[in-house]
Amino acid sequence: MKLNNISEGQILKNYKALCAELEIEIKKNTNSKKAQLKELSRYCDYSKMGHQFIIKQIYNEPLPKAENRGKSKGSRNNNNTYGNMIQLLILDLLVQGKNRGQVTISRSKLLRTIEMVNPNYSYCGEHVKGLAKYAETEEAIVYDFYNTSNSNFKSAIETALKQLVDKRIIFYESVTKVCEKVTNQYRLATEEEKELILQCEKSVLEEFGYKRISQVRSSRHWKRYRDKVQKVISIKSDINFHFIAYNITVNEKYIKGEYLELFDLLLEDIKRTKYKDELNATVYLNLIHNAQKRHEKASITQKMGVHRAKNNYIEDISKLVRLLIDKENGSIVKQIQKIESEERSKEECAFG
Repeated sequence: MKLNNISEGQILKNYKALCAELEIEIKKNTNSKKAQLKELSRYCDYSKMGHQFIIKQIYNEPLPKAENRGKSKGSRNNNNTYGNMIQLLILDLLVQGKNRGQVTISRSKLLRTIEMVNPNYSYCGEHVKGLAKYAETEEAIVYDFYNTSNSNFKSAIETALKQLVDKRIIFYESVTKVCEKVTNQYRLATEEEKELILQCEKSVLEEFGYKRISQVRSSRHWKRYRDKVQKVISIKSDINFHFIAYNITVNEKYIKGEYLELFDLLLEDIKRTKYKDELNATVYLNLIHNAQKRHEKASITQKMGVHRAKNNYIEDISKLVRLLIDKENGSIVKQIQKIESEERSKEECAFG
């Protein structure tokens, strides 16, 4: 594979042109071709637009082979796509001086802090309609992306936390935090407040015609549901909004020893950036790989099967990954806000 023949930003018109440039064999078999492109993704970051291949970045060092992860002792039952990198960066966060023994952090903030996602991820998850228009894809595809990636991230983060618990470096629990209306301060919810939140969530769930929170979370009604719940809670209490967070208690006596065991020295800024870059690239590739598997297994009899089976599914998911995951991608918040503002103006004109 002659990587010196390609450059970042280069556009190759099709698969044959890519093979010719890299001086590699043109695979006729579909599975062989997929395996070849998967191997290429270890050496460079590329995207597809129709038949074209766009070279985004050429790595200085190839990424580890995905199939070799998870086979060593101690890594079984771990989300090995992210492996020790997540543990390392969580420990790096915990040993920083400002965090004295205890950290409470939401999953979305933790994902941003260790740069598994870029800042667009959280905002756009609350503005699906605008994102779909900006990315020129269907809202159903955006919901599918968020449902699958959120599930993936939850599993990866909690597996890493459980690994640290197993080593008795930390204890953690999921807690409910609230933001007070008057003071705008964050604190743990009281037992009475948790009961109120539960009651409001249940009543709005029934109002929306759902029996389980998992059902509405994977639907187009999720934002409306959350907004309605917060509105009802706000009317009945002094709570502006609430969210779930991880409350992590650190074993300070042993954390640095475990940290040093994972990595020889405390992460200097340049090394911290390197590991965050590597983690972000791994997430990027993994989400696209998972989308390819969903596309291959798609059945039109399944809920999302109709959308996943479409020819443009991989291209649309790849576009969302670039916009929402790639740490080098700039903010699209203003563009989304502009689109939503224009949509509101159209609706107002339509209704006079």
